Amino acid sequence: SVEVRDKERCPRYAGQVIEGVSVGPSPLWARVRLGRLGVRPITNVVDATNLVMLERGQPLHAFDLDALRLPVEIRRARQGEAFVALDGQKLSLNEDDLVIADADRVVALAGVIGGADSGVTATTRRVFLESAYFEPRGIRRSARRYGFHTEASHRFEREVDLSGVPLSRDRGTALICELAGAEAAGEPIDAYVAPRAPRRLTLRLPRYKRIIGAEAPPRTREILETLGVSTVEQQADRLLVEVPAHRPDIVEEIDLIEEVARVAGYDQIPSSLPRVGAAPAGARGDYRLRRRVRQICTGIGLHEAVTYSFLSPQELKASRYEVEPLLRLLNPLSEEKSVMRPSLVPGLLTVAQRSQRYNVPRVRLFEVSQVFLPRQGEARGAGGTVGTDGAGQKARVERPPVDEPTRLTVLLAGPRDSYLTRPEDVDFYDGKGVVEAVLAELAGSVAPEFDLEGEPPPWAHPRKGARVTLDGRAVGYVAELHPDVRDALEITTGAVVAELDLAAVAAAYRAPAAAKPSRFPAMRHDVALLLPLDVPAGQVLELLRTTAGERCEKVELFDRYRGGELPPGTHSLGFALWFRSPERTLTDEEVDRWTKAAVDAAKARFGAQQR
Repeated sequence: SVEVRDKERCPRYAGQVIEGVSVGPSPLWARVRLGRLGVRPITNVVDATNLVMLERGQPLHAFDLDALRLPVEIRRARQGEAFVALDGQKLSLNEDDLVIADADRVVALAGVIGGADSGVTATTRRVFLESAYFEPRGIRRSARRYGFHTEASHRFEREVDLSGVPLSRDRGTALICELAGAEAAGEPIDAYVAPRAPRRLTLRLPRYKRIIGAEAPPRTREILETLGVSTVEQQADRLLVEVPAHRPDIVEEIDLIEEVARVAGYDQIPSSLPRVGAAPAGARGDYRLRRRVRQICTGIGLHEAVTYSFLSPQELKASRYEVEPLLRLLNPLSEEKSVMRPSLVPGLLTVAQRSQRYNVPRVRLFEVSQVFLPRQGEARGAGGTVGTDGAGQKARVERPPVDEPTRLTVLLAGPRDSYLTRPEDVDFYDGKGVVEAVLAELAGSVAPEFDLEGEPPPWAHPRKGARVTLDGRAVGYVAELHPDVRDALEITTGAVVAELDLAAVAAAYRAPAAAKPSRFPAMRHDVALLLPLDVPAGQVLELLRTTAGERCEKVELFDRYRGGELPPGTHSLGFALWFRSPERTLTDEEVDRWTKAAVDAAKARFGAQQR
């Protein structure tokens, strides 16, 4: 008798008792057939099971019935249960293994290999022939766990025909009777303990056309039926079909489409040029923006860096970032790559640190990539962790909402380029110049402003930096490195960092206004203003430009002087105002009047004195 205890792992188990077996060599025709198929002949009983396996794809196993103590059970192994395989290996099984056991011991590792003390020998007279369906994933795990890759496990891992289990048993029984001079005894066993309903799928003809690019052939139903796929219901635009058990590879509608196209002939599909759809505007725009940024930065002598998206807590602390509020990986490859970067700055600083260790003090780097920030004002989930669990499965954690802005970060370190004078280290103004050069290309007609009162990021020097704004909107920050950061990373030269949010820059873009060049000459008027030292030159320049009238083309700062006879706490700034009309040549009186209006505005707002 047979008892199936694990219906999920073994939904069907069939068997047959065969008596009067005479074990010996197989006939010549059987040995020749096996040899041509690459299988070594053994005995007539074993050769019969191998022939059926090669004919039908269903592995069979023959037990010496007299070596078994009934009943036969299909169950899970007990933890640490002993088993000796056919090849002599002694195994200690665990509870995940499916086994064939008699009343005393395990006689086979199901679907993988038989036992040494229950196999067919020269003295065997009665055989119990097994044909079964074993769940593929369990067989795969057991085979990998003990290092087996047998002909049986190879097929069971890829799933066999559930409906063909008794047919293979009957074919094996007949072949053993023929080759070994035996006969079947008793009723055949078929323990179908977990019947499965046939799989039903719908084939939509319009989807066939969408996928293949041609109409479904008129004989679609006939093609499917030749493959054993029967039609349950037919409508004008679809077929409801039933998939046979021997086709476990047909699981979705797309598999039906493939089968019909394959049988109908791929050569019947008409050739046509592919339709290239337009990509979403946002994605294309972001790609173009990144490419343009790379062109600009390489054009001004910077080298692109590509750093890891993950950082170590030590790198972040060296850059004065707090680690706790940031996003951590649930299963990092190592502690050095366990936090998702909130900024590109720490990665670039690590590159600069290594460069200086290798005696390369001059660093000119930029990086364009995404950073990862917890979304402000929303709850964090599971302690702010993201990723998968240790087994590689998706972890059931509440992922925090994450913002992934694209940033441009520039790092300058070491001496300036200088061919005529003694080189000096870079400072804030070198970074400011890079920002102005980049935004001159990216921001259109919007000029950047530098706000000294902006809140600095953690890595920035508290008094040697400025917030970058476009039309009053903050788009980044440029500053020398904080002394604590330089000390932590042992960066011995001057270093300045600029960080820009490319989405904010793109949002502030304003196309330059196109105008026909004037054919009349421009007139320049210079003014020198005495101002307090705490008044930024940029604010004065902007005020002069906006109050000098519509004929003022531009205002430039050309001179700064302090000391000498000037009062303490003041400096002199020299500005050049350029005027031009598209209609006529301007007069000196007009230029003087417009210049005076701009100077009066500077006097009223900043307390300036004209020199």
